[in-house]
Amino acid sequence: AARAAAGAPGGDVAARIAAARAAARAGGPEAVIAAMGTSVKARESVPAAFGLVEAAGGDPWAACLAAANAGDDTDTTGAIAGALAGAAGGAIPEAAAARVERANGLDLAATARGLLALRAEAEAAAERGAGG
Repeated sequence: AARAAAGAPGGDVAARIAAARAAARAGGPEAVIAAMGTSVKARESVPAAFGLVEAAGGDPWAACLAAANAGDDTDTTGAIAGALAGAAGGAIPEAAAARVERANGLDLAATARGLLALRAEAEAAAERGAGG
């Protein structure tokens, strides 16, 4: 993806995140992508994801769609953006999740249950290890 190198800080990821969020407020997802790039490099994908979440107003689906349409390393940027927005309390619309499941042969509910079971096992093991 094209980058406006003069407008984006160098390798300081925290500064690049701030710049990506500012780009989002000034010009939406297109400005984020132009300023940050969307390669697999953490110095691009992480700030771009933060900026896309900002541009999407915290909506995980809108952030994921913007990342998917950005070009370059869309899966990395989209995964980070979706995780950030989801962790902040957002949710993917049920119809969109169902469409993703059908298109990819996934069972996301079963995957979520499995992840929750792993977390419960880890918490129980930690509690046993702490003498609880």
